Amino acid sequence: MNTTYILTVSAGCENTATTTVTVDMFPIPNIDIDADRREGCEDLDVQFTSMMDATLIELIQWDFGDGAIATGEAPAHVYKDPGCFDVEVRITTVDGCRNNAILDDYICVWQMPEAAFMYNPAEPDIFSSTVEFTNLSEDGSAYEWYFGDGGFSTNINPDHTYPDVGNQRYL
Repeated sequence: MNTTYILTVSAGCENTATTTVTVDMFPIPNIDIDADRREGCEDLDVQFTSMMDATLIELIQWDFGDGAIATGEAPAHVYKDPGCFDVEVRITTVDGCRNNAILDDYICVWQMPEAAFMYNPAEPDIFSSTVEFTNLSEDGSAYEWYFGDGGFSTNINPDHTYPDVGNQRYL
């Protein structure tokens, strides 16, 4: 888009000076990106995509917030550490104009949970076939217990009674 400005200068005298200036105005697109996932467990593989008109863009630079950078319309990045990360996108248009945006906490990565438990009695038998499980897991938010005999629980610290069928091993 072109805009023409006319400047007329006078200093109270009869003589005036006039000049015409044409200013070229170039569109600067707003930063518009997408990610195929915005949260998940560590070693989170994220595919970023520019949603901007590619014909207007000369260069897209990405700062993923964890020290890694990339260029291009659709970079992929793996977040190895837990935390929430700001993503910064910088563009240069085909006309040389620049724009940038920082998307606060755009990607959040959770720490991988570690499963651990203990049980009592230490050696269940047909006389003490109910086993109490104590959850010692870290960073978990939901629990699924499979007891090896078809039994199942979502309790944090479940009890399970094994069937009285003699000498059996349950995995």
